[in-house]
Order: sequence, then C-alpha cells, then structure tokens
Amino acid sequence: MERERRGWRLTIPRSRLYAAVLHSVIVSARASHRLPATLDHADILDAIFDGAEPPGRSEAGRPVEDLIGHHIVPVN
Repeated sequence: MERERRGWRLTIPRSRLYAAVLHSVIVSARASHRLPATLDHADILDAIFDGAEPPGRSEAGRPVEDLIGHHIVPVN
C-alpha cells in the first residue's frame, strides 16, 4: 500500500480491511436488485477498480482508500 511506503501503519489487521472491502462489494451487489445478485453486478467495483463512480451514487469516491484512511496512523 502506498501510504505504508510513506511511513504510515495500519491500525487494524490487513485481513479485516480486506473483509470490509469484500463486504462492501457484496452489499453493493445485493443493492443492484438484479437476479441473481452476483458480485459482477456490484456497482462499487467500478469505484474500486477505476477510482471513480458516477455522481449521485452513495458509494462515490474511493472506497478502498477511504477505508484505509480511517485505519492508518503515522509511524512517528
């Protein structure tokens, strides 16, 4: 992770971070209201992989970076 290379450290286990991201993808897939609710229907995947989401979406922004930002502190 880029912030870790700059001297920051996660305050939670990396596995918990990954679990939160996966949970967001599952919730997004279910919210699509398409059947079957498969992960490829998760709108949030565009935000995760492209870094941008269309305006008006509740998942707008950079979800992975936002999550990391809430659980990282400087090493010093």
